[in-house]
Amino acid sequence: MADMGLGLPEVVRPTDGGWVNPGYFVNDRYVFRFNARDPHLPKFQRERLAYDLTARKGLPGPQVISLDVSRHLCPYDVIVTSVIQGSTLEQAWSGLSTEDRGRLASAAGSTLGSIHEIPISRFGGLSSEEDQYSTWYKCVESLFMKHLQRAKLLGIFNETIENDCKTLLDRYSGALAKIKTPSLLHGDYQFGNILVDQGRIRGIIDYEWSLAGDPAYDLAYLARLEDSTPGARELFVRGYLSAHGNRDSNLFDRVPIYKTLRNIELCIVAHEHFGEADAAEYRTITAEAIGLLLKDTKAGISGARKG
Repeated sequence: MADMGLGLPEVVRPTDGGWVNPGYFVNDRYVFRFNARDPHLPKFQRERLAYDLTARKGLPGPQVISLDVSRHLCPYDVIVTSVIQGSTLEQAWSGLSTEDRGRLASAAGSTLGSIHEIPISRFGGLSSEEDQYSTWYKCVESLFMKHLQRAKLLGIFNETIENDCKTLLDRYSGALAKIKTPSLLHGDYQFGNILVDQGRIRGIIDYEWSLAGDPAYDLAYLARLEDSTPGARELFVRGYLSAHGNRDSNLFDRVPIYKTLRNIELCIVAHEHFGEADAAEYRTITAEAIGLLLKDTKAGISGARKG
């Protein structure tokens, strides 16, 4: 800390969130996070860019105090941000009144809508160290191929699943090709990444998976809202549409292909970091979802006509 000009650590306690990456509250002023899970990815570089972009729009979030990617002080990239008081909306949900639930769920949706109103020049990675693409379809195709190749290397899926994913990607190609303007995407927008206090949203955190692309990509997490925060989904969507508008009538039609992409990625994470029972459950859920989506899209997809 002294090397960063932040004084000496007096009180250090671990953060509650995160699956793998360690994080610590220091002196109740700073949050230190270490990119231990994916040291090969510029996660904190893209996060700093996203915080800068959202701050300019007046959206709530922590201040980036320091970003050290030299790996001189420790073997990982380190980001230091200011502490935001409060708890996550997911943690607070069960203790909220019906009125507060409605207000905060709607505000969470409208905040995401405001994030999606931030334009980016190219599809794909925010950081200059990442791949960028001239079309959204090429970006999604690249993400699918990367995850499928990794899953194949780990022996997670058989060839049938891989071919089914390629079929789905082809069916959605027309819809994906219609996305012409890249928007800022959070990449992991869930209530566990929304900090609230005294009935207000105080900060959106963890932009480490942020990228530029189709707003529907962030809505893939909606399916899980009811599991942890019952009653939130409809209110969230209402708030989102109030901020982002109803300009895209096929917005929700594209969500299933992004859910598929997310599920494949989660299978890889579960294989590498969870127990076998959990990993097997993720594989089963993903395979069943892919099978259902193949049936549902056999007759076509709204907004998917090419040209």
